[in-house]
Amino acid sequence: MILIALILVISLILLHPEWGSYEQDYMKPETTRAVNGIFILFVFFRHIFQYRAFSDDLWSAAHWVDGHLGQFLVVSFLFFSGYGIMESIRKKGEAYVRSIPCRRVLFTWIRFALLVVLYLLLGSAVGEKYSAMDVILCLAGWQSAGNSNWYIFVILWLYLLTWIAYWAAGKPSDPKGLMRLIIIHLFLTMILAAVLAGLQQDYWYSTIFVYTAGMAFSVFRCEWNRWLSGHMLRNAGTLCVGGLLWGLCYAGRECIVVYQLAAVLFAFTLIWILGRIKIRSRVFTWLGRHLFGIYMIQRVPMILLAENPMSDGSYLLCCLLAAVCLGVLADCGTSRLAERWIRGIEG
Repeated sequence: MILIALILVISLILLHPEWGSYEQDYMKPETTRAVNGIFILFVFFRHIFQYRAFSDDLWSAAHWVDGHLGQFLVVSFLFFSGYGIMESIRKKGEAYVRSIPCRRVLFTWIRFALLVVLYLLLGSAVGEKYSAMDVILCLAGWQSAGNSNWYIFVILWLYLLTWIAYWAAGKPSDPKGLMRLIIIHLFLTMILAAVLAGLQQDYWYSTIFVYTAGMAFSVFRCEWNRWLSGHMLRNAGTLCVGGLLWGLCYAGRECIVVYQLAAVLFAFTLIWILGRIKIRSRVFTWLGRHLFGIYMIQRVPMILLAENPMSDGSYLLCCLLAAVCLGVLADCGTSRLAERWIRGIEG
């Protein structure tokens, strides 16, 4: 209990947010990485609760928070991904889009596949049996070998749908054309969500539209800023209306469509907060920079140490340190290998 409280206090100190006037540059990489760094810690706690039954009041409180956050933990990942890819399309145009299948989809999949092989080897070492079809499905992200898989599967498809939507929209560069791209992407994402709804659990698609919302925000961010900058009444009104809508959606979250809308509203509430609070944290920015590796590798120490008789606090601390250290190594290592192979493919 003392350990988790200490981690929370240290996290708040490292974050040291600053209240001020409406911040125009709140979507810079340092800020978005810091936010992702915060949420990857929430993901860590979500996962560690699956491997050990912690016992005391503070752990119960942490479980309660985790249960109410639900899939909103990945909202920032999806929103910033959609925003980032649209920013690149707007600035670099067709040349960037042509690189998406190789530089986004294949690059990410290679990194994912390398770590899936690690989980397959780990599973085999402890007696798990995998058929050839199991291996194929695990490498495709459709099945798990103990690793986190659904998010990677979804983000790869969202990247690919962005590529398809760009060409279907006629290679747009103006705001109207980009809006056409977003509408086509939304339609394609609805098809993807419908397919996943028939084949997978609801968490595979419950936040999927946040990515498209991030794309739309890239196009309309200037209008958003003009609306909120320097207008306290507009800020207050936007927050109250958004909060009310989010509350109503959250209350009706048992309906998957309502939950999806709540996820989008949560993303825009987060963006409003970033506009009002300047987040400065080298530690969280560093964690966010190595998001992929930490996200993928964090289950390894949880699996290996789950049956160890160490105390709950020791288990948490060991898993956290190992997840960060191994995650950074995995992030850097897979990135270099994938980059080398992509260069070989590109000639």
